[in-house]
Amino acid sequence: MESAFPRVSLAAACLALVASGCATGSTAPGDATGPADVAPITTSTTTAVPVEAFALPDATARPLTSADLAAMLPGGEAVVVTNPDLITRSLADTDDAAADVLGFRREVGVMTSMDAESGTAHVWIDLLADAEAAHGYLLDTAGDIIKRTGGTHAPDAAARAATEFPIRVGEESIGLLIDLDAGAMSETAVLFRLGRLVVYAALEHPDGTDLRVPLQYLAEDVQERAIATLASTPVTTEAPERPSYRFETTITVAGATDTRLLERTGVVAGTDLRCRVRTVEPEGEVTVDLAMVSGVLTYAGDDATWRTAGAGDLAVRSMAAGCASWPLDASAAGLDALMGASSVRHRINDVNALGFSPDPAALGPVLGSTLEGVVVDSFSFWVAEGTTWVVEVGFSVTGDAAVLAASLPPAWSALGTIRLVVRHRVFDLDAIDPAVVTAGITTLP
Repeated sequence: MESAFPRVSLAAACLALVASGCATGSTAPGDATGPADVAPITTSTTTAVPVEAFALPDATARPLTSADLAAMLPGGEAVVVTNPDLITRSLADTDDAAADVLGFRREVGVMTSMDAESGTAHVWIDLLADAEAAHGYLLDTAGDIIKRTGGTHAPDAAARAATEFPIRVGEESIGLLIDLDAGAMSETAVLFRLGRLVVYAALEHPDGTDLRVPLQYLAEDVQERAIATLASTPVTTEAPERPSYRFETTITVAGATDTRLLERTGVVAGTDLRCRVRTVEPEGEVTVDLAMVSGVLTYAGDDATWRTAGAGDLAVRSMAAGCASWPLDASAAGLDALMGASSVRHRINDVNALGFSPDPAALGPVLGSTLEGVVVDSFSFWVAEGTTWVVEVGFSVTGDAAVLAASLPPAWSALGTIRLVVRHRVFDLDAIDPAVVTAGITTLP
């Protein structure tokens, strides 16, 4: 029969005996009734062998696609949010968003909005380079919300005020009660991290409503879906190392009165980047050289003198973020789901490649836009055969520049109706000497 007394472990029992003086078989001082001859108690000593703490592997360290992130969403329509689209959406401080994308090495993200019993629910999931970058991104995003420079569920829903509250979910979390600028609405939100994933979950509701408990359920639902997705995603035993490459991106905009051109050319080797940005506008032509080496951004203008970009050089950081706007990997570019069985084999940019021409409507999610009122004239891309490396992307559209802002420099989004032609090409896969990234760069002291 099971004892009615609680079980006590051997270690706990010994500790209890030590605390009580280990009185069994002994006598109190001065007590003459104890045994006359008691052998002294001897103990043996051993040297403790230090054991290294066991650390669980980060399940998010494997390659993850935008489709993986979309599977973690609790419902609604998944929208892929590329880095250029994220920068464009951050209307309160576009330059700061560009700096965050570069500094925290954001790869891609997804978002959704849906109706819930407690109000409209919003969920964002961002994929960063590693857990350390995700930690910094979480803190920075929370700080942006509190400083009223962005970070809520929508670019036109800035925070009027925000206060923190404790909530436990993920590996670290920050709860926020947010009063929105627009109307008498509020948002109960949480930012939490799982490995290199940062999740923003929020419930939008009328002012004065306490939805912290429903928010906890929403956040835990996202967490469970993320863990289930990670558990079901096959682990790549050896992820292919990203090769070095040369790129050329041309953006042509034909408006009602003029034509504008933006060219980005350069090389990528590992995490280092070299880029030349040439902008041709009615006001004239400007060329800026950029280099990102070991996380340090330098730039040179017409005087050919290289300078280190400081925290305030946000325009330069925005240019550098634009240079990396098309990721080499198809999944990070949001193109993996469009690589169907129907393809054309051809030699493109000196490599054998497979070409895909998706439905024109598929361009919207790739750009992170609804493309409302926009006519897609053409859309295609090529992937190096036997890899996921995108060697060419091209599309042509006609519509309102404000709707196409994700693909344009910020100042061009007010041009009205335009015809936009974008062509991004990749050359010399795995044939770029990393030394060319730093060639000729000298920075001021």
